[in-house]
Amino acid sequence: MAHCPPENMEVVFGLMFLIFTCFGVFLAIGLHVLYVVAFCKIFGKAGYNWALGLLMLIPIVSFFVPLYLAFAKWPIEKSVKTDSKS
Repeated sequence: MAHCPPENMEVVFGLMFLIFTCFGVFLAIGLHVLYVVAFCKIFGKAGYNWALGLLMLIPIVSFFVPLYLAFAKWPIEKSVKTDSKS
């Protein structure tokens, strides 16, 4: 088993730190993209314009968007009610 000299350990740890940091950043970006795409789909299925899901990219607004979806009347509800009356 090879032994790294102590002067190379800083380089090894620096490289490991760089690799794990890059992995973490790419993972976070990927999950955030998935989150935004999911909200675009939810808005589309609720009867709103799908582009409203892009509001999830704005940090403060992203807190209020799920609350709005939870308590607002969805356009799809109106069309379902009119279909059931006929």
